[in-house]
Amino acid sequence: MAWQTVTVQNSTTTTAHVDIIFRSALCSDDRFVLTAGRVWSKYIGICLIKSFTAWIEDSAGHGHACRPDHVSGTEYRIIVNRAHAKNYCLVRTYL
Repeated sequence: MAWQTVTVQNSTTTTAHVDIIFRSALCSDDRFVLTAGRVWSKYIGICLIKSFTAWIEDSAGHGHACRPDHVSGTEYRIIVNRAHAKNYCLVRTYL
């Protein structure tokens, strides 16, 4: 297994509150705030991600939980999906 870095990009116009939970108790979970347009990276070694959630607010102040369809890879991009009211935001994953 390769050593790796996780990268999160906030491609929205609002602040995102991000939770990254790892599979092993030996790896420290990450909770942080990522402002609009910013990128966050962290070396995670051999830790595997169990879940990823980004919380953002729309212009009316309503909170939305953004999650990827599946957790894989080490690059995540938070985007707004205004075309679907049910899924206001999405998280795209990249290898």
